[in-house]
Amino acid sequence: NKYIYDQTLAIKYKSKEIGNEVIDINHYTTIKNYLLLILDIFRNYNFFKRNQLISYLNIIFNYEKNIFLTFFKKNNIKIFLSSFIGQPYVSSAIAAIEQLDGRSIGYTMSYIEDYSSHLNIDAFNYFFSFNNKKYKKLDNSNLLEIFSFGYISDYKFKEKKNSSIELRKKLHKTGAKYIIGFYDQGSSDDNMFEIGHNRSRTGYEFLLKKIIDDKNFALIIKPKKPAMLKNKLGEIYNLLIKAKETKRCIIFDNPSIHGIKNFEDIPAKIAMASDLTIHDTLLAGTAGLESALTGTKSVFFDYYNATKSQFDKENLKIVFRDWNYLWNEISKDLESGNNNLGNWKDIIDNFDNFRDGKTNIRIMEFLKKVIEDIKNERCNKKIH
Repeated sequence: NKYIYDQTLAIKYKSKEIGNEVIDINHYTTIKNYLLLILDIFRNYNFFKRNQLISYLNIIFNYEKNIFLTFFKKNNIKIFLSSFIGQPYVSSAIAAIEQLDGRSIGYTMSYIEDYSSHLNIDAFNYFFSFNNKKYKKLDNSNLLEIFSFGYISDYKFKEKKNSSIELRKKLHKTGAKYIIGFYDQGSSDDNMFEIGHNRSRTGYEFLLKKIIDDKNFALIIKPKKPAMLKNKLGEIYNLLIKAKETKRCIIFDNPSIHGIKNFEDIPAKIAMASDLTIHDTLLAGTAGLESALTGTKSVFFDYYNATKSQFDKENLKIVFRDWNYLWNEISKDLESGNNNLGNWKDIIDNFDNFRDGKTNIRIMEFLKKVIEDIKNERCNKKIH
């Protein structure tokens, strides 16, 4: 939408360079901002001595708010839109846009099964969601409305369709009859707060052995952090090499030039080439959901026995906790079809009842409406 594109400025805040068209918000720091910062410190000195953390957060909040005020005023910004909803500087930006009678809009790129107030949703005026949970606002919330326009990244599906078809053909030429897509959520040396490497390796080891031993199956692997894969797999990496030698195992292990992840080969690309996809965590299900939205059978493997998941119900065969049991179901699907395995037909409308690849168009139409509303409000104020 040219109307929206021509009026949009992309900003970064304390992040790596990601293109010439992106503005570094810190370039709008002025001497006045520094003077206000010093004044704020002196003004709150006694309170700061007694309540250091609260005072520090408040001072930083005001300092960053003034930077955003300068930026918004100079560029006549009416709307602040961000997916970094939980970052502290976002609250400063929202406070600044409110002072200028603008609007704030939040959204997430990742699927979260349930929202909670600590994600800062209540700070925004509007929120875009592809989560079917009903969010209860806080009493002092800024939130006016939550909109469900569809899955944020669905516009990418169409442009990946041809490469998915070629990928599927390539694997069928090896004699493989059933293609499995595997999404590795990523893991860490720290087992306390993330999936540990040891646990994550079990899925790799199981699937790689099956692919090596059974010519009926092919495997497409999409690691979340391909730059860390060799270190993460340890000795299992030798199994990966052996599986690749069969030509029935393809792995997208090239990271983005901007970091350790791979943003080019999206989950939908793997899904549209597969008969079934496995996302190896139930706690962060974006890849699994994206796969299901393409119409591919999609399941989660739950290492942590997560409870109260809407996917973990008897009438749904979406959540698995035993690799052997899952493999038995996959084998049945190969032999005679297993319509219940990874079938989201009864729940898919809860996340995106459009599924037309046009979520971005609906969002842009909404932005146009908000811009017009703001213009009308300003006109009415002038008249009064």
